[in-house]
Amino acid sequence: MKRPWQPSGILLFVILVVTPAAFAQPPPLQFQHLTDVQGLSNNRVWAITQDKYGLIWIGANDGLNRFDGYKVDVYRNEPGNKNSLPDNFVRCLFTDSHGVVWIGTANGLAYYDSRSNSFQSFFQDSIDENSLPGNNISTIKEDVYGILWIGTNEGLCSFDVKNKRFKRFLHADTTNSISANFIRDIEFAPDGSMWISTGKGLNRLDLSTMRFTSFFHDPKDSRTLSGNILTKMGMDKEGNLWVSVNETNYLECFNTRTYRVKHFTNFTEKESRIPANSTRDIFFDRKGRLWVGTDTEGLHLFLPGKNIFYQYKADILDPNKLQSNTVTGIFQDNSNMIWLATYAGVERFNPDESKFILYRPKPITTQALTTNSVQAIEEDPSHRLWIGTFNGIFIMDRKTGAYTNYQRNQKDLHSLSHNVVQSVCRDKQGNMWIGTMAGLNLFDPVHKDFRRFYTKKDSVRGIAFIHSIVAAGNGEVLIGGPGGLSMYDFENDSVHHWSDEPVIIFFEENRGIL
Repeated sequence: MKRPWQPSGILLFVILVVTPAAFAQPPPLQFQHLTDVQGLSNNRVWAITQDKYGLIWIGANDGLNRFDGYKVDVYRNEPGNKNSLPDNFVRCLFTDSHGVVWIGTANGLAYYDSRSNSFQSFFQDSIDENSLPGNNISTIKEDVYGILWIGTNEGLCSFDVKNKRFKRFLHADTTNSISANFIRDIEFAPDGSMWISTGKGLNRLDLSTMRFTSFFHDPKDSRTLSGNILTKMGMDKEGNLWVSVNETNYLECFNTRTYRVKHFTNFTEKESRIPANSTRDIFFDRKGRLWVGTDTEGLHLFLPGKNIFYQYKADILDPNKLQSNTVTGIFQDNSNMIWLATYAGVERFNPDESKFILYRPKPITTQALTTNSVQAIEEDPSHRLWIGTFNGIFIMDRKTGAYTNYQRNQKDLHSLSHNVVQSVCRDKQGNMWIGTMAGLNLFDPVHKDFRRFYTKKDSVRGIAFIHSIVAAGNGEVLIGGPGGLSMYDFENDSVHHWSDEPVIIFFEENRGIL
């Protein structure tokens, strides 16, 4: 089925075989695009993340966007509504270890509450030291203890999520102080230490002693940083910190063990320098490849064999190429696709493709259902009908009358768990749940496949054979079958068993009673 935001016609992808030889010649890449034409709130994009349900969140100049693979939902600040987004300028996004999406804006911090489809916001309070040091949020990260660290234009702070308490770390003329309050980025080294780039120097924070060590440019020592105004950072697997320096436009490789620096003065395939250009983001993918997004010169891939960078530049006349040379953010999703935040919307590509291959989406048929055994019907957020049958799920586009069919594939663990579909349910967040003769399935709208929930002894016996699924008014998803009644716990992303009494069918009346 063709996704509405993909380029029309035949799609070609590029596969990169990751071997030392493969880095000798960088791969061609094919980009897919998501812009305001497909519903994005604004084409100037700053940040991207993915939540625990597989949905993609996009922060832009004018609002927060949630993309489910078909459509974009836009969230903006609503004056007078304290549960709306605190500000429309979304600067950074982060998904914590519990799957909660955090939003850093130009005027406050917030997290998204999926149960109420609303936001909880936090602001600076000049008379409360246990509040944010500033409202302009630049970065959000999480340490191994589950503590959030937030960088602002007015200082660094930690946030105890459970107790909702902030602790500020501000610059002061003492021996144990961060070097500046303008926080640019945060990274964690393999030894557990935290590194902070600022508008005046690099800092190491030992989380066990809470002591800072600062590093600055020394004009007498070429092995130090080439400047003190630092921006984005990235940490490789060996513990090298890659950081951009504003004064020189160099990319620095800082060894966090020896505190020595290697300088990269060019970013092109040839040894010549590119025009004056600043780094917007530094990102290591899951295979250890270094990607750099720049202000005016596109995307760069580091080639270790040549010790240089290969450049991907925009070509607005080619719909399969990068459409903007300003790449402000880089993110890799759960399926290893890389997403780019740019000044022309969102770009997506597969970094693991090395040759052009023909890709055709699954065909859509306008023929009638291939079975008369309809077991369940539900409508999704896009007003399509989901029809459960003995031959899998059929999704009908009521505008065109076309069907898409999903069935079990024995070789694909992300396919439907069984072709006999007994129940279909849409929850309050718009997720589509499918109950079959062999378990519970949750549809992933971004990748067009399914997540299976397997039975475990003495825990979720009720989801082995499912008769009925109900989305309760309080947001809970209840599952019933011969094995009893179970509930999906959104907060812990797990299924809990409630009762061993067999359930054939159940529903919620208008008073909220089952």
